[in-house]
Amino acid sequence: MPVAVFGLGFSGIIPAYVLAVRELFPASEASWRVPTLLLLSGSGMAFGGWLAGAIYDYAGFYAIAFGRGRNPCAQRCSRGGRPRRSADAVSD
Repeated sequence: MPVAVFGLGFSGIIPAYVLAVRELFPASEASWRVPTLLLLSGSGMAFGGWLAGAIYDYAGFYAIAFGRGRNPCAQRCSRGGRPRRSADAVSD
């Protein structure tokens, strides 16, 4: 049962990415923004676990790995992180 719940929750990520891109950017840019987002997010999901394990093997604890993963997000959020909506996205 927990696997099914995890699978259902995880299956909502891809449509959420597409909806977020469509909400934030004009439809004319979706043809390159969606695949780029999926490539980069998938690469981060695939490489992130391996990198955290490599850091753990080197250091012997996860604090460095967690700090490394959290730091870029904190920097982006402190700068406002969200792009402004364009007039084209609203009118489409």
